[in-house]
Amino acid sequence: AEELKPEDELLILILSNRGECKRQLQDYEGALEDLNRALKIDPEDPVSLQFRGATKRMKKDYQGALEDLLEAQ
Repeated sequence: AEELKPEDELLILILSNRGECKRQLQDYEGALEDLNRALKIDPEDPVSLQFRGATKRMKKDYQGALEDLLEAQ
């Protein structure tokens, strides 16, 4: 896998954390937007995948949630 630039790593961290905050505030669409942006930069980021899986679970997208959570392991 290609090494990420420090600014990309920081952006992933910011987006995944903001996405998780939005999920906890029940802004599931906003959460998915942030988490999908983070995963565009690094499709294998386990934290973003875990948070997106949890968000999909809250939206009752159980298959999508399972896929993300398995990928995050």
